[in-house]
Formats: sequence, structure tokens, C-alpha cells
Amino acid sequence: MKRIFLLLAVVAMTALQSCEGDQGPPGPEGPVGPGDGDTISEVFEVTTTFLPSTNPEDTYRSYFDLNPAIYTSDVLLVYQLSGTYTSNGQEFDIWKLLPQIYTFDDGGVFQYNYDFSANDFSIFIDANFNVGSLDASWTQNKTFRIVIVPGEFSARPAPGQYSDYYEVIDKYNIDDSNIKILKQK
Repeated sequence: MKRIFLLLAVVAMTALQSCEGDQGPPGPEGPVGPGDGDTISEVFEVTTTFLPSTNPEDTYRSYFDLNPAIYTSDVLLVYQLSGTYTSNGQEFDIWKLLPQIYTFDDGGVFQYNYDFSANDFSIFIDANFNVGSLDASWTQNKTFRIVIVPGEFSARPAPGQYSDYYEVIDKYNIDDSNIKILKQK
């Protein structure tokens, strides 16, 4: 008796699973998720001169607004223009991801670095000596590219994933042919 009951149960389950009926009405639209078309990677450029300040925390620091503000999950990357190279008769910029650290023969350590929030960012110089003693080429007319990577894409970056500016631009399909120039605060 148990075998017959088990056999009937298996047949009934198979028959019920293969049934089809009329398609019901469509359900309500779900919430907007990742890849909704609002996620945009952007790139900006700034040229700044770092000046000393009376406030020790703001010494050799330049501030810039982000308008509109970015999401708190977004990542902001800053690259320093460090030179150019020529390949097949075409000149290309060389961009280095901050922080960029320089050491001097006398033991001095100098770096360009940055920080950011949803509304603004700053690029600053940090050193273990008086930056004012350096040649002006270290503090004047420095050019940086700022790349905003939406949080959707930046969840778990692999080591070194952002170090090459051109790979980042390519990976996030960023058009950097017409870059917006940001003004310092």
C-alpha cells in the first residue's frame, strides 16, 4: 500500500508541475536598481597653485566643490599630470594616481595627496620639512585629473585596479575628450 501511495504522489507532483494556465496580469514595477542609467562616471581637471596658509591644517591645500554632490558610496580618484610621452608621432599625457611620494637626498619626504566628501574634495601637499623652501615648480600650476567612479562599480577594487588612468577611463567608458575644468574655492 505504501508503494502505491508513493507512486501516486510522484505522478501527481509531476503532473501538477507541468501544468500551464493563462498568464496573469503584469506585476507592479520594482525599484530602480544598479545599471539604471543614472550611474555616470565622470572626469574633471584642475590646475592649482598651492599656497601657504595661516591655518596649519590648510597649509598647501586647494579645495574644490563637487556640484552636484556625489553619492557617499562613490569613489573619487585623483591623478597628477607628471609628464608626456610620444608614441607613433602622437603625444600622450602621463597621469599618476595620488598619493605620489617623493624623497630627497637629505631625508625629506614630500607627497601630493587628497581627500574627499560627497560635496567637495581637496588636494594637498604633506611634507616633513618646510615646503616653502622648495622650488616653485613643486607648488605652482600643478594639473590633476579627478575621476568619479560610482559605488556600483567600486565595491571591491582589485589591488592596483585604479593606478593606470587610461585603464580606468577605458573600463568605465569615460569620454575624456572634453573635460570640464573645475575652479578652486
